[in-house]
Amino acid sequence: MKTAWRLLAAHVCLAAFVGAAEADGNLLANGGFEARTAELMPAQWTARRTTRTGRAQLIEHPPQVIDGLLVCAAAARTGRYGLMVEARHDTPRCLVQQRLVVAAPERWHTFRVWARTDGPNPARAQIELYGDTYGPLTLSREVFLTPEWREISISFIPLKLRRFDRDKKEAWARLVAWPHTGRVMWDDAALLPTEGDEGRDPQKVMENPGWDEGMARLNAPSPTLAGRLDVGRATTGALHFEWHIAGDFNRNGRVEARFRRVGEAAWREGLPFIRQQHEVVNRIYRQMDYVCGNSHAGSLFPLEPGTAYEVRLRLTDPDGGSEERTMTLSTRPLPAEPAGGRTLHVYPPGAPGARQAPAFEGVAAAYAVAQPGDILQVHGGRHPTARGSLRDGCAYVLDKEGEPARPIILRGAGDGEALFTDDGSDVVFLLRGSHQRIENIAIEGTFKTAIRGEDNQGGVVRGCRIAGYGNAIAVKPRAWESYTLTWGGQDYWIADNDCTGPLAGQWGRFNEYNQSQGGYSKAHKPGGIQVMGQGHVIAHNRVRGYFDGLSTGGFLYRDDAAVTRCIEVYHNVIEECVDDGIELDGAMGHILFHHNLVRRATAGVSAQPVHGGPAYVFRNVFHALAHAPCKLSNWPAGLLIANNTFLTALSSRSLAAVWQNTRFLNNIDLGASPADGGPIRTGLMTPESSAMDYNGYRHNGKPLFWAVFGRGANMWPECDYHRARTPEEFVRLSGQEAHSVWTLSLEDFVAVAEPARGETATPDPRLREGSAAIDAGTPIPQITDGFAGRAPDLGALEHGAPLPDWGPRAGSAQERKTP
Repeated sequence: MKTAWRLLAAHVCLAAFVGAAEADGNLLANGGFEARTAELMPAQWTARRTTRTGRAQLIEHPPQVIDGLLVCAAAARTGRYGLMVEARHDTPRCLVQQRLVVAAPERWHTFRVWARTDGPNPARAQIELYGDTYGPLTLSREVFLTPEWREISISFIPLKLRRFDRDKKEAWARLVAWPHTGRVMWDDAALLPTEGDEGRDPQKVMENPGWDEGMARLNAPSPTLAGRLDVGRATTGALHFEWHIAGDFNRNGRVEARFRRVGEAAWREGLPFIRQQHEVVNRIYRQMDYVCGNSHAGSLFPLEPGTAYEVRLRLTDPDGGSEERTMTLSTRPLPAEPAGGRTLHVYPPGAPGARQAPAFEGVAAAYAVAQPGDILQVHGGRHPTARGSLRDGCAYVLDKEGEPARPIILRGAGDGEALFTDDGSDVVFLLRGSHQRIENIAIEGTFKTAIRGEDNQGGVVRGCRIAGYGNAIAVKPRAWESYTLTWGGQDYWIADNDCTGPLAGQWGRFNEYNQSQGGYSKAHKPGGIQVMGQGHVIAHNRVRGYFDGLSTGGFLYRDDAAVTRCIEVYHNVIEECVDDGIELDGAMGHILFHHNLVRRATAGVSAQPVHGGPAYVFRNVFHALAHAPCKLSNWPAGLLIANNTFLTALSSRSLAAVWQNTRFLNNIDLGASPADGGPIRTGLMTPESSAMDYNGYRHNGKPLFWAVFGRGANMWPECDYHRARTPEEFVRLSGQEAHSVWTLSLEDFVAVAEPARGETATPDPRLREGSAAIDAGTPIPQITDGFAGRAPDLGALEHGAPLPDWGPRAGSAQERKTP
């Protein structure tokens, strides 16, 4: 029974054209699943040779000397694993590939590989074809592997690949497999000439015999085996969970969450957890592919800071394996004032008048004697940074260790603005020690980054004014090598800051701006607030005039401590962004982006990608967007985008086409009027786990486009775009938006002008009485709780609700106690 439930939560990546290994193969075996059994998660994959043809003796070189051989070990503690075998085909050992590809790149060729699985359940497999390192350009149809050897192939003309290397006449291919149980083997990879295909369309979607049969086998009854329950870092307003499982191949398992404050009698209903099941994410870069695990993941919110909650999670599966777990957990408290510390008075150089004792001239002198619990009271005036005093390119390196209840605080005294002017350092304030705070100061200049946190925790940046050439606030790892990072930052509180960058007035000019800078790679791209790591809260800030306003991402690194997850972002104003208002790019999951105002950006929210989620984007207002409201590219998975108001200025496109395991519900999405297209141009890769419904649109009479992915295909070249002339035809074609409203306009709001490039007025996006968006939504626990009327309203604001308190709040840092 244990063997039957072993789970392979990864994929096999074979860069084909491996002539030296054409008669050999790899067997990938998972050592087990950490669950209620005695088996432990394997430390790494095991690989051994297997053959189908019996020609292993033809290999003349050991595998380790093949160019580009790369074996990736298991990612620590994540349960995600991968093994990639790569070899560039332009080596002398790749004789078949070199002869065929180089000799006739204008002719049809077929790449073929044999594969099978020894597991009781079928494994999906597919060949991906590349012109270079940037993503597959075309794919074979997905097939299901069984214990019998099966040929998988893809036909192509090398010169028709958009990024085919014409100088080296080089292409790439690989076999990708998604086993649910057991192991996968491959063998006899070869590139062959193809005759008689001269009139064939390279992009034509082919039939896929056997797909329905394979899906039927996966949809058969399949009980759940409950495994490890991971609890993420608590934030001030949320708790985060991921429950790993084995089995449930037919996806009918479910985790329901309930919670209550300790001492309360009534339970509150939480959102059902998002189901992850081996979605392949970030396929645009071959080296960064990621396969989600088999799990249920979710967050509970909105919660009160520093409060204990009882949590009850109930896993149910009609096929068997139901289980319930309860626990008591606490949210993180708000930053508190230290007790018993000293106040050290910091004055600008040469400041006139009387000074309070103990007095220090400049921050460096006071910080040299600072201890945990001390407050460096920075008095008003100009505090210049001296170029000759830089350390590691930084004006001030704050590397002392505070304590959770006794942080070291650098705070403006309130007797005038404490202004730090900088003449070009890499970082003005570098926080390397944990539990340190910077509050109520101002920074101006040509710095690269004003305030940076690095490999520490418990940092606070609040009530600051920042204006200059570079990044405003960043929390990032110190360094990385071979995708292994130092751990970055944890548990930062970034609130009530006012950050102004150098790119105001450039919104809507993405291409023009990059061209003026000599291209995208050379363009100056300062960021407003950028965070990596875990447990951060970003609230009530104003960020304007940056390339990207607010970023909560990074990349998926091998060091699990550096993975970005468990972050709250709320009540911020983000405006005048050349590219994205909010970036979730590279985040893992448990990201909450809610109750924000994003204005005058190219894209509202970018998620290219989110690695499985969950990522919750709700109750936000996006106004005057130059392009799409949501940039869902690079195969993101695990998003819930609900109850937002999207008002696009220069485009009518809604969502990118290549997204999966995502739900788009209760939103108002009004494109430009007039516009060059209809209100929808998208499509679902995973209709079994994704949905678009209960949304509101302005239909301008132009066609709606829907991408129909062929059965088993999951890449945009392998889909057909269908055009619907009416919303009714779109619903019939797509099976989506059956309950949506198509008659909305700007007249449905209290005061919203038609978004335009020069728009400056703050919108009032509350719904007018009588709007068709009222009572047109569907209930979503935690997001629509407390709605009035028959059903929730569409959009960010329930009818009759007040406007949110977007942006910095009044008062000093220690006075702003509300979350």
